[in-house]
Formats: sequence, structure tokens, C-alpha cells
Amino acid sequence: MARGRMIPQVSKQLGITEQTYYRWRKEFGGLRLDQTKRLNQLEQENARLKRVVADLTLDNAMLKEVADPNFFRRTLRRQAVINGRQRFDVSERRVCWVALSSI
Repeated sequence: MARGRMIPQVSKQLGITEQTYYRWRKEFGGLRLDQTKRLNQLEQENARLKRVVADLTLDNAMLKEVADPNFFRRTLRRQAVINGRQRFDVSERRVCWVALSSI
């Protein structure tokens, strides 16, 4: 019960299912409001850092491929960019940026 009302009534009033209520209670039941806010901040920061790591890992893989000395030969340059775009599913700009940063 929540302040004299039954869980189904409160859930309906809030527009959530009972299952959602119990899941939230299990996840956040013992936390104060400031702790919940901090947890959400940490989860957002964690997601941001995961994206950064994924981007850097992709850049590193591309750098290993473009480290080949023949990459910059004029006749092979365009084909190397096309291959990089297809292999890593990134933009032409990103392949070129990674290639130029390796010089």
C-alpha cells in the first residue's frame, strides 16, 4: 500500500503497470532522491564513455589498415577510401580524417 491506497490504484493513477512499479521499487527502493539522481548521472556518463571507446576502437582499426605505405599512392588513394567506408561503415570524411591523422 502507498499512503493508504492499493498498488493497483496508484499504478493506474500514475499511468504505469504494476509490474513497472515493482521493478522500480526493486531497483530504486532503498535509494534516496540524491542517490537516484547520482545513479542516473553515472549511467549517462558510462554510456558516453562506451561510445567514446567504440569510436576510438574503430579509429584504431582503421589506422592499422591505412598504415600500409601504399595507402597514399595516388592511384590507390580513392580505392582505399572506398574500401575503408565499406569495411567500417563510416563516412568518407571520417576515413580521410583518420588517414590524414596517421601521417
